[in-house]
Amino acid sequence: MFSTTARIRDGFCLDSRGDVWAGLDKTNAIWHYPLTGFDANGKPTWGTGISTPIPGTITPLTRIIYLPDSDTMILAQGIVGSTDWTSIGTRVEVYHGWLAGNTTVPNPVINITSANPKPITAAGNYLFVGYVHTVPNIDAFNLATGTLDTTLINSNPNTVYVGNDVDSMYGLRSYLRSTGEYMVTKNDYNGSSIVVYRWTPGSAVPAAPTGRSAAAGNGQVSLAWTASSGATSYNVKRATVSGGPYTTIATGTSYTDTGLASGTSYYYVVSAVNASGESANSAEAGATTVPAAPISVSTTAGNAQVSLN
Repeated sequence: MFSTTARIRDGFCLDSRGDVWAGLDKTNAIWHYPLTGFDANGKPTWGTGISTPIPGTITPLTRIIYLPDSDTMILAQGIVGSTDWTSIGTRVEVYHGWLAGNTTVPNPVINITSANPKPITAAGNYLFVGYVHTVPNIDAFNLATGTLDTTLINSNPNTVYVGNDVDSMYGLRSYLRSTGEYMVTKNDYNGSSIVVYRWTPGSAVPAAPTGRSAAAGNGQVSLAWTASSGATSYNVKRATVSGGPYTTIATGTSYTDTGLASGTSYYYVVSAVNASGESANSAEAGATTVPAAPISVSTTAGNAQVSLN
């Protein structure tokens, strides 16, 4: 188990890499417990918790989702003044580059306007939001722009209960297939079935690139990343401070950044682009260029010694 005696009250997430993210009661912090391995019986083990203050703009925090492939943190605000910690309010903040250091500047902020939002899930470039006591539909919000891109309508609403509050806060799950299709499942709360939604955005913005790396050389950094489905090009962005701000320095499908100062650290993110727009930034990759070798060396002989210049 991950080691804590505090109650989990301000959200919980087990991400796709096995790390635990938890909002522990009365700590005003989000705790990250990295997966460190498995014991002889196959039981997972986690490292020491690392705390990050909860942004003041999202309190009371009630839901946490972390997407490690794009280093994206999604935080949902609870209902201000309510003791119902299972519900969410109208504000969801999206932080691109959370582990890279961006823990205070959300972009975008998603505003939910429909009544009674409760279950949320995220995959790829979308946040999916479900509702209780209203309609059994799912709203898909773009994580790059914050816009409501589509609503997934249940094909047979007469057979689906709107639902009560039991187990509904984690009643949605989502998955992005390699084909670009999203699959979203929702519990039929009062019944014994699961509703499955399948959706392929007709002209969707591509997901953020994954697998990014930066290899340093003498005055240059070679960048590589895994292609995003549907992307036609990529914007390469650079900063001299981890977490940005970043400046776009190139557009293409690969890039080597040359003419850099020797012995200097640089930080890069990459976004995917197609006709519909630009994705969120990838997770950050940093590299320090190799210090330059001396231009020339001269020697001066002396009595039992040699001086180098």
